[in-house]
Amino acid sequence: MSRETTPNERWHALDHLKAAAIVAVVITHSGPDTVVPSGGALTWALTKTWTVFQVPSFLFVSGFLYARRAGGRDVMLARLVRVLVPYLVASGVVQLVGASGARTPAEVVEQLLTASSLGIYYYVALACGCILVSWPLARLSRTAVVVVWVAYLAYSVAALVRPELRTAKDFFWMARDPLSLFAVGFFLSGWAARWWLPELQRLRRSAPNAVLAAAVCVTAFGLALDAGLLPFSWGWFNRAIYTHGVVALFALLLAGRPAGPGVRLLSDATLALYLYHLLFVLAVRPFLDGVPVLIAIAGQVLAGLAGGMALVWAVRRFLGRERARRWFGA
Repeated sequence: MSRETTPNERWHALDHLKAAAIVAVVITHSGPDTVVPSGGALTWALTKTWTVFQVPSFLFVSGFLYARRAGGRDVMLARLVRVLVPYLVASGVVQLVGASGARTPAEVVEQLLTASSLGIYYYVALACGCILVSWPLARLSRTAVVVVWVAYLAYSVAALVRPELRTAKDFFWMARDPLSLFAVGFFLSGWAARWWLPELQRLRRSAPNAVLAAAVCVTAFGLALDAGLLPFSWGWFNRAIYTHGVVALFALLLAGRPAGPGVRLLSDATLALYLYHLLFVLAVRPFLDGVPVLIAIAGQVLAGLAGGMALVWAVRRFLGRERARRWFGA
């Protein structure tokens, strides 16, 4: 990743990573609505297998960026507001258009409290959990952060082997629990990478080919694990290995390449796109029923991205950049 020289400098590799991740999110949700392989091998491979770095990458980026400065209570609260206000507005829209499936006021309240007006809103719970974690992390030395990361890794391994140790027992809550599925691990990785960045940069300069080869191997190994191409599986660590490899590749290959306007637009609008893209995907899905797989996927992806970006453009035009960001995450 590029060297920070001023407080407001953009990290180009992060812009590229966020842009790729949000496109991967839309592609993911243009496939089967399930967490187990279905819909045909081609559909699953195109929409699910290679895209699993998306949400973990957002958590990594959050950890990297939040580690830039000490995080007191006021900073933590401001970060929570930046996530929760757009989430509540988007959830209200989902409820108004009837996409949540809620039938009573009690169900509406329950969905708002559990980040489930749309199933994909589980990310909001993870993001808020990581923001809460950032408060104590800001008081630790960089060595202590690595110790916490190792301790969490040990717990994650133990919880994978011994399900009774898990803080959440069913998938609904595991998806929303920062301590499950290695979620906070990605955040800790980003935080540690920021504070150990000088050492990582020296390693890259001293052995660029070896570091790049290692990143490619880690990525390929993680992808093979997640795709079920190997005779064994490491559970949620399949995704963790793959994501860390992808992040490393973006850092190594794109750190010195300034993000273009399109990439920066996607990067800046990731929260709004995440919150609203599925409404557009769901709107066009009935019209694509029965068409060839590639056309169905492409149509949904186009609708999600184009609809989401049109919304971003509209709210920025009528509200201004600051209010659009505050209320819509745009």
